[in-house]
Amino acid sequence: TEKIGIYGSGTKNRYCTIIANEHSRVKLPELVDDPVSSYINANYISGWPNESRA
Repeated sequence: TEKIGIYGSGTKNRYCTIIANEHSRVKLPELVDDPVSSYINANYISGWPNESRA
């Protein structure tokens, strides 16, 4: 399992044992002076027909 490279991102997870996968996680625009603002516990998945969806 890859770890998220954003310090403090764990506080945004509802459950500490369920984390987003770094390789396919949804990245939000970062707010000024708040690196955790770009983190949400969500991943892109393949939809039908093979379209990426969040």
